[in-house]
Amino acid sequence: MIVTYDSVTTAVAGIRNQTTDKVAMPSTDDVTEGWRRMHGSNRVNGASGWICLDPQGNAYNKAVPVVELDPKIKNAVLVGLAWPLGHAPDATCPIGSDG
Repeated sequence: MIVTYDSVTTAVAGIRNQTTDKVAMPSTDDVTEGWRRMHGSNRVNGASGWICLDPQGNAYNKAVPVVELDPKIKNAVLVGLAWPLGHAPDATCPIGSDG
């Protein structure tokens, strides 16, 4: 559910960021261009945390939940979070070589 919520929230943010007084419905190219600027103060506050997109529109240094199956309760248990760069992103959501 969280991934779905975050996906829709990001898509809506991309549309809203490209909507102006002169453009009621932006084109898909306009929305794609807006995703390229979705970092820094334009980050999206999703249910899973900050969502920052790189210039190609890919999630940048997004947390990945680490879970393990607990055989006693027969369910997944959250072990923690891991980030591709080894640490949580800065509040400014910078996009760079070291995040």
